[in-house]
Amino acid sequence: QGHPYFQKEFIKGNLLFENNKKYSALIRFDVSEQKFEIKKNKNSSITSIGIDKSVNVTIGEKKFKSHSFTLHNKSQKSIAILEEIKKTENFSLYLYPIKSIKLPDEKISAAPGSSKEPVAEWKDSNRFIIIKNNIGYLIPKSHKKMSDLKLLKSDDYKKFRKKNKLNLKKRESLIKLVDHLNS
Repeated sequence: QGHPYFQKEFIKGNLLFENNKKYSALIRFDVSEQKFEIKKNKNSSITSIGIDKSVNVTIGEKKFKSHSFTLHNKSQKSIAILEEIKKTENFSLYLYPIKSIKLPDEKISAAPGSSKEPVAEWKDSNRFIIIKNNIGYLIPKSHKKMSDLKLLKSDDYKKFRKKNKLNLKKRESLIKLVDHLNS
């Protein structure tokens, strides 16, 4: 059940290459494969393409780009296509689209003597990520863990959090945090 796409529908967008060549198409992002599916128009066939960091993709108002980064507590480099939310020279905020397949726990009883086969489903596990100098900081759900990232001194984080009613799940709230980190 579900789908592996950032958005299931194809939306008007552009592929912008480093040499300033621009290709307009209907586009959707297959998160599980880290590829874009494009088609010239509603009735044309689908082509799947991978991109590298030299290509910018816009789908509607959203911008996507391939990024290479190391998570702050890991040594292995990650490469992923991220949605750009707030890009600056210093701290930048992105949405890290993640889709996973959730397997059902057990068989679901339909009626005595018969059982319905459980169905696996696609689950959104998107995370916000702040990147500075190719180091990625996945935004946790708790303020304690956020403070432990040490993007700000503990006291400064507490003051900012209270003053701005910081919500770690809200895009607008995290944009304010990134603006503060860059000030």
